[in-house]
Amino acid sequence: MRLLLLISSILVFTSCQNSKPEVSVEDQNQRALTLIEKGQMDEAIEILKVQEASRPNDRSKTLLASAYAKKAGFEIQDYWGYTVGYPELVEEAQVVGKKGLENIFGQQLAPVIYQELEKQGMTGADLNLILKRLAQVPERTAEQIELLIQARDSLSQAESGGARLYRAIIGVVILKYALSRTVEYIPKAALSPKSQCKKAWQTVSNWFLFSLQGLDEVLKDISIGFPSQATQAQEASGKIKQFIEELPQKKKELTGQICPEN
Repeated sequence: MRLLLLISSILVFTSCQNSKPEVSVEDQNQRALTLIEKGQMDEAIEILKVQEASRPNDRSKTLLASAYAKKAGFEIQDYWGYTVGYPELVEEAQVVGKKGLENIFGQQLAPVIYQELEKQGMTGADLNLILKRLAQVPERTAEQIELLIQARDSLSQAESGGARLYRAIIGVVILKYALSRTVEYIPKAALSPKSQCKKAWQTVSNWFLFSLQGLDEVLKDISIGFPSQATQAQEASGKIKQFIEELPQKKKELTGQICPEN
Protein backbone atom coordinates (compact mmCIF):
# COMPACT_ATOMS: atom_id res chain seq x y z
CA MET A 1 0.00 0.00 0.00
CA ARG A 2 2.84 2.34 0.92
CA LEU A 3 4.51 1.52 -2.41
CA LEU A 4 1.39 2.56 -4.33
CA LEU A 5 1.16 5.81 -2.38
CA LEU A 6 4.84 6.50 -3.08
CA ILE A 7 4.40 5.87 -6.83
CA SER A 8 1.30 8.06 -6.86
CA SER A 9 3.17 10.88 -5.13
CA ILE A 10 6.06 10.63 -7.58
CA LEU A 11 3.67 10.78 -10.56
CA VAL A 12 1.89 13.83 -9.16
CA PHE A 13 5.21 15.56 -8.44
CA THR A 14 6.53 14.76 -11.94
CA SER A 15 3.33 16.00 -13.53
CA CYS A 16 3.58 19.29 -11.67
CA GLN A 17 7.22 19.70 -12.64
CA ASN A 18 6.54 19.09 -16.36
CA SER A 19 3.47 21.30 -16.69
CA LYS A 20 4.03 24.80 -18.03
CA PRO A 21 1.83 27.82 -17.50
CA GLU A 22 -0.43 28.34 -20.53
CA VAL A 23 0.60 31.23 -22.74
CA SER A 24 -2.21 33.76 -23.07
CA VAL A 25 -3.93 34.46 -26.38
CA GLU A 26 -2.60 38.01 -26.31
CA ASP A 27 0.99 36.86 -25.76
CA GLN A 28 0.78 34.34 -28.62
CA ASN A 29 -0.64 36.99 -30.94
CA GLN A 30 2.11 39.40 -29.95
CA ARG A 31 4.74 36.74 -30.55
CA ALA A 32 3.30 36.09 -34.01
CA LEU A 33 3.16 39.81 -34.77
CA THR A 34 6.83 40.18 -33.83
CA LEU A 35 7.72 37.35 -36.21
CA ILE A 36 5.68 38.96 -39.01
CA GLU A 37 7.47 42.27 -38.47
CA LYS A 38 10.80 40.41 -38.71
CA GLY A 39 9.71 38.80 -41.98
CA GLN A 40 9.51 35.29 -40.46
CA MET A 41 6.12 34.48 -41.99
CA ASP A 42 6.29 30.68 -41.88
CA GLU A 43 7.03 30.66 -38.15
CA ALA A 44 4.22 33.13 -37.51
CA ILE A 45 1.79 31.06 -39.60
CA GLU A 46 2.54 27.91 -37.60
CA ILE A 47 1.90 29.68 -34.28
CA LEU A 48 -1.32 31.24 -35.51
CA LYS A 49 -2.66 28.03 -37.06
CA VAL A 50 -2.22 26.28 -33.70
CA GLN A 51 -3.84 29.23 -31.98
CA GLU A 52 -6.84 29.18 -34.32
CA ALA A 53 -7.28 25.43 -33.83
CA SER A 54 -7.48 25.72 -30.04
CA ARG A 55 -8.41 29.31 -29.17
CA PRO A 56 -9.81 31.07 -32.26
CA ASN A 57 -10.15 34.85 -32.15
CA ASP A 58 -10.43 37.67 -34.69
CA ARG A 59 -6.99 39.07 -33.86
CA SER A 60 -5.16 35.84 -34.67
CA LYS A 61 -7.32 35.39 -37.79
CA THR A 62 -6.25 38.84 -39.00
CA LEU A 63 -2.59 38.17 -38.16
CA LEU A 64 -2.72 34.82 -39.98
CA ALA A 65 -4.21 36.52 -43.03
CA SER A 66 -1.51 39.21 -42.81
CA ALA A 67 1.25 36.60 -42.72
CA TYR A 68 -0.08 34.87 -45.85
CA ALA A 69 -0.65 38.21 -47.56
CA LYS A 70 2.84 39.46 -46.79
CA LYS A 71 4.28 36.25 -48.22
CA ALA A 72 2.45 37.24 -51.40
CA GLY A 73 3.98 40.72 -51.30
CA PHE A 74 0.62 42.28 -50.44
CA GLU A 75 0.50 45.57 -48.55
CA ILE A 76 -2.95 46.76 -47.57
CA GLN A 77 -2.19 50.46 -48.09
CA ASP A 78 -1.60 49.79 -51.80
CA TYR A 79 -5.16 48.53 -52.23
CA TRP A 80 -7.26 50.46 -49.71
CA GLY A 81 -8.79 52.86 -52.22
CA TYR A 82 -10.04 50.12 -54.52
CA THR A 83 -12.37 48.80 -51.83
CA VAL A 84 -13.27 52.02 -50.01
CA GLY A 85 -14.30 53.48 -53.35
CA TYR A 86 -16.30 50.42 -54.38
CA PRO A 87 -19.67 52.29 -54.73
CA GLU A 88 -18.16 53.89 -57.84
CA LEU A 89 -18.36 50.44 -59.43
CA VAL A 90 -22.13 50.73 -59.68
CA GLU A 91 -22.51 54.41 -60.54
CA GLU A 92 -24.93 55.21 -63.38
CA ALA A 93 -23.20 55.79 -66.68
CA GLN A 94 -24.08 56.15 -70.33
CA VAL A 95 -25.14 52.95 -72.04
CA VAL A 96 -22.43 51.13 -73.95
CA GLY A 97 -23.82 49.05 -76.79
CA LYS A 98 -22.90 45.62 -78.06
CA LYS A 99 -20.11 47.09 -80.16
CA GLY A 100 -18.32 48.35 -77.05
CA LEU A 101 -18.55 44.94 -75.42
CA GLU A 102 -17.03 43.31 -78.49
CA ASN A 103 -13.74 45.02 -77.67
CA ILE A 104 -13.69 43.11 -74.40
CA PHE A 105 -15.40 39.80 -75.11
CA GLY A 106 -15.28 39.34 -78.87
CA GLN A 107 -18.04 39.15 -81.47
CA GLN A 108 -19.36 35.73 -80.44
CA LEU A 109 -19.81 36.36 -76.74
CA ALA A 110 -20.63 40.09 -76.60
CA PRO A 111 -24.31 39.80 -77.72
CA VAL A 112 -24.94 37.07 -75.14
CA ILE A 113 -23.35 39.11 -72.33
CA TYR A 114 -25.28 42.20 -73.40
CA GLN A 115 -28.53 40.23 -73.21
CA GLU A 116 -27.68 38.92 -69.73
CA LEU A 117 -26.76 42.41 -68.50
CA GLU A 118 -30.17 43.68 -69.60
CA LYS A 119 -31.86 40.84 -67.70
CA GLN A 120 -29.97 41.86 -64.55
CA GLY A 121 -30.94 45.51 -64.98
CA MET A 122 -27.37 46.54 -65.84
CA THR A 123 -25.81 48.17 -68.87
CA GLY A 124 -22.62 47.63 -70.77
CA ALA A 125 -21.36 50.80 -69.11
CA ASP A 126 -21.74 49.26 -65.65
CA LEU A 127 -19.58 46.32 -66.66
CA ASN A 128 -17.09 48.53 -68.45
CA LEU A 129 -16.77 50.74 -65.37
CA ILE A 130 -16.09 47.73 -63.16
CA LEU A 131 -13.43 46.40 -65.55
CA LYS A 132 -11.76 49.81 -65.87
CA ARG A 133 -11.58 50.23 -62.10
CA LEU A 134 -10.28 46.71 -61.58
CA ALA A 135 -7.70 47.33 -64.31
CA GLN A 136 -6.05 49.79 -61.91
CA VAL A 137 -5.50 47.05 -59.31
CA PRO A 138 -1.92 45.72 -59.61
CA GLU A 139 -1.70 42.21 -61.06
CA ARG A 140 -0.46 39.27 -59.00
CA THR A 141 1.07 35.94 -60.03
CA ALA A 142 -0.71 32.60 -59.68
CA GLU A 143 1.53 31.68 -56.73
CA GLN A 144 0.75 34.96 -54.98
CA ILE A 145 -2.97 34.49 -55.58
CA GLU A 146 -2.80 31.05 -53.93
CA LEU A 147 -1.35 32.69 -50.82
CA LEU A 148 -3.99 35.43 -50.93
CA ILE A 149 -6.75 32.82 -51.15
CA GLN A 150 -5.32 31.28 -47.97
CA ALA A 151 -5.31 34.75 -46.41
CA ARG A 152 -8.94 35.30 -47.40
CA ASP A 153 -9.96 31.86 -46.11
CA SER A 154 -8.31 32.63 -42.76
CA LEU A 155 -10.81 35.45 -42.28
CA SER A 156 -13.93 33.60 -43.42
CA GLN A 157 -15.22 33.22 -39.84
CA ALA A 158 -14.11 36.65 -38.60
CA GLU A 159 -16.87 38.69 -37.01
CA SER A 160 -15.43 42.19 -36.70
CA GLY A 161 -16.02 44.80 -39.40
CA GLY A 162 -12.33 45.60 -39.64
CA ALA A 163 -11.35 41.99 -40.29
CA ARG A 164 -14.06 41.60 -42.94
CA LEU A 165 -13.02 44.83 -44.61
CA TYR A 166 -9.45 43.51 -44.78
CA ARG A 167 -10.88 40.32 -46.32
CA ALA A 168 -12.81 42.39 -48.88
CA ILE A 169 -9.63 44.17 -49.95
CA ILE A 170 -7.84 40.84 -50.42
CA GLY A 171 -10.90 39.61 -52.29
CA VAL A 172 -10.72 42.50 -54.75
CA VAL A 173 -7.18 41.44 -55.73
CA ILE A 174 -8.32 37.82 -56.20
CA LEU A 175 -11.32 39.04 -58.21
CA LYS A 176 -9.06 41.07 -60.48
CA TYR A 177 -6.95 37.99 -61.18
CA ALA A 178 -10.00 35.80 -61.90
CA LEU A 179 -11.57 38.34 -64.28
CA SER A 180 -8.24 38.84 -66.03
CA ARG A 181 -7.98 35.11 -66.66
CA THR A 182 -11.59 35.02 -67.90
CA VAL A 183 -10.95 37.81 -70.41
CA GLU A 184 -7.58 36.27 -71.36
CA TYR A 185 -9.13 32.92 -72.31
CA ILE A 186 -12.09 34.31 -74.27
CA PRO A 187 -10.17 35.11 -77.51
CA LYS A 188 -8.28 31.81 -77.18
CA ALA A 189 -11.59 29.95 -76.96
CA ALA A 190 -13.04 31.93 -79.87
CA LEU A 191 -10.11 30.87 -82.07
CA SER A 192 -9.97 27.27 -80.87
CA PRO A 193 -10.49 24.48 -83.43
CA LYS A 194 -13.90 22.79 -83.51
CA SER A 195 -12.57 19.69 -81.75
CA GLN A 196 -11.40 21.81 -78.80
CA CYS A 197 -14.29 24.29 -78.75
CA LYS A 198 -16.24 22.92 -75.78
CA LYS A 199 -13.13 22.33 -73.70
CA ALA A 200 -11.88 25.85 -74.41
CA TRP A 201 -15.16 27.47 -73.43
CA GLN A 202 -15.32 25.26 -70.33
CA THR A 203 -12.09 26.93 -69.19
CA VAL A 204 -13.68 30.34 -69.74
CA SER A 205 -16.77 29.20 -67.83
CA ASN A 206 -14.69 27.94 -64.90
CA TRP A 207 -12.85 31.23 -64.54
CA PHE A 208 -16.07 33.18 -64.90
CA LEU A 209 -17.70 31.11 -62.14
CA PHE A 210 -14.65 31.68 -59.93
CA SER A 211 -15.00 35.42 -60.63
CA LEU A 212 -18.68 35.42 -59.67
CA GLN A 213 -17.97 33.52 -56.47
CA GLY A 214 -15.16 35.95 -55.65
CA LEU A 215 -17.44 38.93 -56.26
CA ASP A 216 -20.07 37.42 -53.98
CA GLU A 217 -17.46 37.00 -51.24
CA VAL A 218 -16.40 40.65 -51.59
CA LEU A 219 -20.01 41.81 -51.38
CA LYS A 220 -20.65 39.76 -48.24
CA ASP A 221 -17.55 41.22 -46.60
CA ILE A 222 -18.50 44.74 -47.62
CA SER A 223 -21.95 44.31 -46.07
CA ILE A 224 -20.20 43.70 -42.73
CA GLY A 225 -17.28 46.09 -43.17
CA PHE A 226 -19.55 48.92 -44.38
CA PRO A 227 -22.84 48.60 -42.45
CA SER A 228 -24.22 51.70 -44.21
CA GLN A 229 -23.86 49.87 -47.53
CA ALA A 230 -25.15 46.51 -46.25
CA THR A 231 -28.54 46.64 -48.00
CA GLN A 232 -27.05 47.52 -51.38
CA ALA A 233 -24.32 44.88 -51.05
CA GLN A 234 -26.76 42.17 -49.93
CA GLU A 235 -29.11 42.90 -52.84
CA ALA A 236 -26.22 42.65 -55.28
CA SER A 237 -25.06 39.44 -53.60
CA GLY A 238 -28.55 37.97 -54.05
CA LYS A 239 -28.43 38.68 -57.78
CA ILE A 240 -24.99 37.10 -58.04
CA LYS A 241 -26.16 33.94 -56.24
CA GLN A 242 -29.14 33.69 -58.57
CA PHE A 243 -26.89 34.08 -61.60
CA ILE A 244 -24.56 31.36 -60.27
CA GLU A 245 -27.52 29.00 -59.88
CA GLU A 246 -28.58 29.69 -63.47
CA LEU A 247 -25.05 29.47 -64.86
CA PRO A 248 -25.00 25.72 -65.75
CA GLN A 249 -28.07 26.14 -67.99
CA LYS A 250 -26.73 29.38 -69.47
CA LYS A 251 -23.41 27.67 -70.18
CA LYS A 252 -25.18 24.80 -71.92
CA GLU A 253 -27.17 27.19 -74.10
CA LEU A 254 -24.12 29.32 -74.90
CA THR A 255 -21.97 26.30 -75.75
CA GLY A 256 -24.70 25.09 -78.09
CA GLN A 257 -24.65 28.45 -79.90
CA ILE A 258 -20.86 28.79 -80.14
CA CYS A 259 -19.89 25.12 -80.53
CA PRO A 260 -22.58 23.49 -82.72
CA GLU A 261 -22.34 19.75 -83.17
CA ASN A 262 -22.45 20.00 -86.97
